[in-house]
Amino acid sequence: NEGFLTAYQRHRLWPKILATPPLYTDAHGRECDLTIHIMCHGGDYLCAIWALKSFYYQCKNMYPLVIHIQGKCPALLENRVRQPFPNARVILQDEADRVVEAKLLEHNFHNLLTLRRSLFIMQKLTDILIMADSHKILMLDADVLFFNRPQELMDPEINVKPCIR
Repeated sequence: NEGFLTAYQRHRLWPKILATPPLYTDAHGRECDLTIHIMCHGGDYLCAIWALKSFYYQCKNMYPLVIHIQGKCPALLENRVRQPFPNARVILQDEADRVVEAKLLEHNFHNLLTLRRSLFIMQKLTDILIMADSHKILMLDADVLFFNRPQELMDPEINVKPCIR
């Protein structure tokens, strides 16, 4: 639908993000008030890296990062997601399935479990909320880029305490 030229330009531009230096986010831990979460899969991991790099560049805070990889994750994909964010916690599908499905069964959320298994979008809603262990979370989408400081997200009224490095 976008045309050959647009697809070609994207194909040439997107991988360039892999040549940028790594971003060292704050270490993940329970003492943090806020963690950044993003869910991606093999088809959009480069978009996710662009989204995260633009967010951290503009926001200037190195909040802990959790990357959820949805679906099968070959070693190359996992490596490409880990390299730009060495301190990020990466959650693969097997771990998410084990933890989230057990929690849903424990609370007798059988309908939600059925939805999670049949609609991939439900994983974004369930997995991130169940697996987050900070007081607040910020969920980013892989298709969002930041060209200015996200003032609405960084509002001082949010009362987020920075993590200790």
